[in-house]
Amino acid sequence: MRIVRGMAPHGTGSSDIYKAESESHRMIPTAFFVIRTLSTSIHILTAIWMLIEIFIRDVGVKAPPID
Repeated sequence: MRIVRGMAPHGTGSSDIYKAESESHRMIPTAFFVIRTLSTSIHILTAIWMLIEIFIRDVGVKAPPID
Protein backbone atom coordinates (compact mmCIF):
# COMPACT_ATOMS: atom_id res chain seq x y z
CA MET A 1 0.00 0.00 0.00
CA ARG A 2 1.36 3.42 -0.90
CA ILE A 3 1.76 5.91 1.90
CA VAL A 4 -0.29 9.00 1.21
CA ARG A 5 0.37 12.32 2.89
CA GLY A 6 -1.88 12.64 5.90
CA MET A 7 -2.07 8.89 6.58
CA ALA A 8 1.29 8.67 8.36
CA PRO A 9 1.11 9.24 12.12
CA HIS A 10 3.06 12.25 13.35
CA GLY A 11 6.47 11.82 14.93
CA THR A 12 7.19 8.34 13.53
CA GLY A 13 9.56 9.38 10.74
CA SER A 14 7.16 7.98 8.15
CA SER A 15 7.50 11.17 6.14
CA ASP A 16 10.95 9.94 5.04
CA ILE A 17 9.38 6.74 3.72
CA TYR A 18 6.73 8.82 1.97
CA LYS A 19 9.38 11.02 0.37
CA ALA A 20 11.47 8.07 -0.81
CA GLU A 21 8.49 6.20 -2.22
CA SER A 22 7.03 9.26 -3.90
CA GLU A 23 10.40 10.02 -5.51
CA SER A 24 10.71 6.50 -6.90
CA HIS A 25 7.14 6.59 -8.21
CA ARG A 26 7.68 10.02 -9.71
CA MET A 27 10.88 9.19 -11.67
CA ILE A 28 9.38 7.01 -14.42
CA PRO A 29 6.49 9.35 -15.38
CA THR A 30 8.95 12.26 -15.39
CA ALA A 31 11.24 10.40 -17.80
CA PHE A 32 8.31 9.58 -20.08
CA PHE A 33 7.15 13.21 -19.92
CA VAL A 34 10.62 14.48 -20.89
CA ILE A 35 10.89 12.01 -23.78
CA ARG A 36 7.38 12.87 -25.00
CA THR A 37 8.06 16.61 -24.78
CA LEU A 38 11.32 16.31 -26.71
CA SER A 39 9.69 14.12 -29.34
CA THR A 40 6.80 16.56 -29.77
CA SER A 41 9.10 19.58 -30.04
CA ILE A 42 11.26 17.79 -32.63
CA HIS A 43 8.17 16.95 -34.68
CA ILE A 44 6.90 20.53 -34.50
CA LEU A 45 10.29 21.97 -35.48
CA THR A 46 10.56 19.52 -38.38
CA ALA A 47 7.08 20.47 -39.63
CA ILE A 48 7.87 24.20 -39.42
CA TRP A 49 11.20 23.65 -41.21
CA MET A 50 9.45 21.73 -44.00
CA LEU A 51 6.81 24.46 -44.39
CA ILE A 52 9.54 27.13 -44.59
CA GLU A 53 11.41 25.06 -47.20
CA ILE A 54 8.25 24.70 -49.31
CA PHE A 55 7.47 28.41 -48.93
CA ILE A 56 10.99 29.45 -50.00
CA ARG A 57 10.90 27.12 -53.02
CA ASP A 58 7.41 28.33 -54.02
CA VAL A 59 8.43 31.98 -53.75
CA GLY A 60 11.55 31.27 -55.80
CA VAL A 61 9.57 29.50 -58.52
CA LYS A 62 6.53 31.79 -58.62
CA ALA A 63 8.41 35.10 -58.60
CA PRO A 64 10.26 35.46 -61.91
CA PRO A 65 12.49 38.52 -62.27
CA ILE A 66 10.66 41.55 -63.65
CA ASP A 67 12.38 43.10 -66.68
